[in-house]
Amino acid sequence: MEIRLTEKGTAAAIEKLNALPEKLDAAIAKGLARGLLIAVGVVQNDFLSGPRPTHIQSITGRLRIGVQSSVEVTPNRIIGRIGDNVPYAGYHEFGFHGVVNVKAFTRVVGQHFAGKNDAGTYLDSVRGTRRQVVSDKGEVLGFRESRKRAAGRQRTGFVQFENVRAHQRRVDYSGKPYVAPALKQSIPVILEEIKNEVAALK
Repeated sequence: MEIRLTEKGTAAAIEKLNALPEKLDAAIAKGLARGLLIAVGVVQNDFLSGPRPTHIQSITGRLRIGVQSSVEVTPNRIIGRIGDNVPYAGYHEFGFHGVVNVKAFTRVVGQHFAGKNDAGTYLDSVRGTRRQVVSDKGEVLGFRESRKRAAGRQRTGFVQFENVRAHQRRVDYSGKPYVAPALKQSIPVILEEIKNEVAALK
């Protein structure tokens, strides 16, 4: 940057120069904030909407809602952050390899529906079937609820439960990162937003 000052208007020019660092920081922060919001959209739409098994298929929507971004301006630096505030987000983002303690629980091992297909009792039974996640092609990708929760809606017939004692389980999960790859993909857009804000300075 080359700046030339003449005697005329020197005071005004110096005043503008003194204000430039503050304006520049504000412009960078504004562009960064807008770029990170775009990155949030990339996370939600490109990495949390399937398809399985390479990407996470959003079922409850908690991971999508939990994705947030922020910008912090300090005297020495401008920090942009993007992440997911859902407790189990790190499990998917970074994976997990280790032993976990599983508490004792009960699980559904069988459901028996009552009545014929055209009977009201049968309809009360099938209320206990699990709600599915279906792709545009009609493929079943998973379930929106546990089998136990679904069985709680069953009004007729009967449900078989099994008690499972507390135990330890080995988990080896490589994870399915969704924030880091989305951010990497969005870097050109973020830089462009910052560039546009800086270029608009007067």
